[in-house]
Amino acid sequence: MSASAAATGAANGARKLRVDITSDTICPFCILGVRQLQVAAENYKKTHPSAPELDVHFHPFQLGGGGKFTEKPVNRREYMANNYGAERSQAFAQNFDRQYKALGLGGFASDAQLASSHLGHRLTAYAEDKKPEEAAGVALDLMKNYQVDGHSPSDRDRLAQIAVSHGLFPTEQAAKDWLNGNEKDAEVREQYKDAVDSGITGVPFFVFDKKYATSGAVGEDQFENILDQVIKKENL
Repeated sequence: MSASAAATGAANGARKLRVDITSDTICPFCILGVRQLQVAAENYKKTHPSAPELDVHFHPFQLGGGGKFTEKPVNRREYMANNYGAERSQAFAQNFDRQYKALGLGGFASDAQLASSHLGHRLTAYAEDKKPEEAAGVALDLMKNYQVDGHSPSDRDRLAQIAVSHGLFPTEQAAKDWLNGNEKDAEVREQYKDAVDSGITGVPFFVFDKKYATSGAVGEDQFENILDQVIKKENL
């Protein structure tokens, strides 16, 4: 999935439907749900050419609460097996792999390096401030980096590459210098708290037009139905 396909904001003043997505990089359902939404929007456009473009904004969440995972990576397959049993975790991985491939995501990295997603959330928040048209693409590339490519979400080299590819910094060293600092740290941690305080207990969590909410990877058909209802109800 390319960054251009991931970024869903419209240009030149076109009508937009805002979608706020609370997610965590390390949640395997999150990239699945976002991709389902993308496909639903593409399908809806085929039958409703004048439908508004999606204006997607990502908000941070940490599975298990802050501090459950550190920057030191552990093997996801081993972690899953220890927590859910080898047979059950293998079934999870096979199911995700099938769904990911069906949506063109390239497969599920069962041996991904599981670690804290906090650095990536900071980077997405920075993009939202400095280059908002790239923020959705940044968030999705961070998910793909872990879920599909299997890299640690705390790998500063990989995060720096993603940041530079979206024009957030002129060089990878400049990006790593930023990651090694603390800009956006307090803001993102406050957003974790805000998500929990607002009643969000699981991700992905979607809010359409700041009014209509749904959670989970509900499937392309359901997302298309949601889009249709919101667009018609709000006369978008």
